[in-house]
Amino acid sequence: MQELVIDSERQKTYAKSLIDKMAIDGSDTVILKKTPKDATYKQQKLWFMWCGEVANSGVGSHDNRNDVHIAEKWRIVRPILLEENEIFGMLYDHFMKTIEGSAVKSEYCKEFADKWIHTNDLTRKGRVKSLNEFERFWCFQHGVDLTDPNTIGLNLKRTL
Repeated sequence: MQELVIDSERQKTYAKSLIDKMAIDGSDTVILKKTPKDATYKQQKLWFMWCGEVANSGVGSHDNRNDVHIAEKWRIVRPILLEENEIFGMLYDHFMKTIEGSAVKSEYCKEFADKWIHTNDLTRKGRVKSLNEFERFWCFQHGVDLTDPNTIGLNLKRTL
């Protein structure tokens, strides 16, 4: 799936070219919607942008954005949800007891992170905390060149 935000003539032209290349056989769907401009949307967009930048950096063991996303949900979002959400904590505790001693525990944990840990379930404070932790770990500890949120739209990168 590809999502484009039409915020320039270049993006508009690119979107038109993608549509022009599509077969007229019903195999593709184009969905148009208004782009949210609230803080939560911008934070989510930044999270996924950073996941892609980590994947492309060659640092770490994940080489695509989705794998980075799942791993970081387990590493960063899970502990925050455990602090913020009592029901999530009960589900998590039951899950961990269920897989205790399993030979494929890491695969179950990956699937749990993919299916049950969601950045959208974080409070606004939790979302900020998750982004700060993501930046601290990948940018400041591991030297990954993450986009500075203050430069989004300016085509500038942070310099360490």
